[in-house]
Amino acid sequence: MRLDIKKLKYKFILVIGLVLLVSFGVLLSYRTTLQNNLVIGQAQQQARIPHHQLILTRQWFSDHQGLFVVKTDGVKEKSYAINV
Repeated sequence: MRLDIKKLKYKFILVIGLVLLVSFGVLLSYRTTLQNNLVIGQAQQQARIPHHQLILTRQWFSDHQGLFVVKTDGVKEKSYAINV
């Protein structure tokens, strides 16, 4: 009888330990996946911002037919822009 109680006690401790180990493993896996998705989303958002800024800048240049600079004594002409 005494031997059965010890075996039952060890089985109970083993089952509780396995349940906790599996539960923590699942929670850690879920949290890791969630964190990875958040990091990827943040990187994508940070890549979109300069892209949209570039698109807006190009659209502005297109709407204004280029960028015009007032020629003063300190401004030199570029050789590639003379015939444009």
